[in-house]
Amino acid sequence: MGAGASASALSEALGRGELSNYFSDPYLKGEVYKGSLYSHGGLHELHTFDYNAPDGLVRVWRHAVIMCDLQDQEGPGQQDLCVLYHYTHELAFLNVANMEQTTAELFASLVDSRAHFGKGVYCTQHEPAVWGSRIRVLLNNYSNLSPLRDTTDAESQRVETTWGTGNSGGHRAAFCIPIVVLREHAYNIFQRQTPDLAQKMVLDVDTGQERGINLGEDYRGRKVDPGRDVWVLQVTDDVGRVKHAGAEADGLLKLLRLRLANLRQELGEDAELALDCMHELGRRLQGRAIFEEAEQLYKKCLRGRRSKLGDDHPQTLSSMNNLAGLLVARGRYEEAEPLYRQGLEVRRAKLGDDHPDTLLSINNLAGLLTHRGRYEEAEPLYRQGLEVRRAKLGDEHPDTLLSMNNLAGLLTHGGRYEEAEQSHRQALSYSAPVSAPS
Repeated sequence: MGAGASASALSEALGRGELSNYFSDPYLKGEVYKGSLYSHGGLHELHTFDYNAPDGLVRVWRHAVIMCDLQDQEGPGQQDLCVLYHYTHELAFLNVANMEQTTAELFASLVDSRAHFGKGVYCTQHEPAVWGSRIRVLLNNYSNLSPLRDTTDAESQRVETTWGTGNSGGHRAAFCIPIVVLREHAYNIFQRQTPDLAQKMVLDVDTGQERGINLGEDYRGRKVDPGRDVWVLQVTDDVGRVKHAGAEADGLLKLLRLRLANLRQELGEDAELALDCMHELGRRLQGRAIFEEAEQLYKKCLRGRRSKLGDDHPQTLSSMNNLAGLLVARGRYEEAEPLYRQGLEVRRAKLGDDHPDTLLSINNLAGLLTHRGRYEEAEPLYRQGLEVRRAKLGDEHPDTLLSMNNLAGLLTHGGRYEEAEQSHRQALSYSAPVSAPS
């Protein structure tokens, strides 16, 4: 949609809702996305669907927070579901999507100053390709005026400065979390009010009398532009109090197992998509401490990637590193060490000593050697990693501080307490003070 989009343009854009079609059924059956509007991307080790909007990239989690029972006797295809999208910044995205969580939790707005249309998680039914730009997402979420307005006007600039590129916590439309929810828990502000909003009373400015809040009005009784698409996802506890919305990680594990079975049957064990699915499922199983199943998947994935891609391919090295990390977690250091050494050797040769992936390999091998009590071998590795990170990132970067603390830990294990204290104090002096949230 262009700078001055119309309602008809939005209606036309709704036909491009590839992700909504995908998450409402094929995703729940373990199928993969086959559309064209989004490219496959990633952030750290998380997989994303990337939408290149004219005003910047929007990363959509390649999974969804499932707020329904996939084991329901009706089946997901028969339940009354809707797909919503929660736009946010990087930190909140990582909190929901990360590999270690047992629950993917979306934080609800629980006070009036933030819960303008009732308590709950604020969403829209429109995916990035429908909105067409990050600024329209921000206008929908943070302005009472039309999100279809001319995006070059003063209101758009205010919203962009406050919630977009000028926001200290990160752009609030740069990341997106899909949610699949039973329709009974989703409230569109023009169709149905949340129970708490329906009970509120406001003073009518025209009559001076108290009245209830109408559909399409906020908690102060102010009318909202009909072009906005705001939904409130409301989940309550056993006594009816609104709570944060969470989905157990077990649901995602079931979907990944189902997807892997489908990919193996359709494409074969060594197909790239099947190997990618193996890798992700193994990583999430490891995060849940389901080590035996994770190890088998890691080994199959590593064999497949070595065969198809070679020993020095980045994906092969990632598989090697993850398998070694799992073996370390299980205390099998002798099996992990050659994997770490091979990964470090290849990365040094291909990427150089100062590449982040090489530094990660250096740190991992040094950590393993420390666990095995081989401090003299670990120390030069830790010192090399620290030296490079200081030169490239500076003393205050979190990775540099991690290297300082790792070296201090090794020195402590070796009984060199004065040196360890000096390293710890140095790291502490460079750590930025944590400000209280505003």
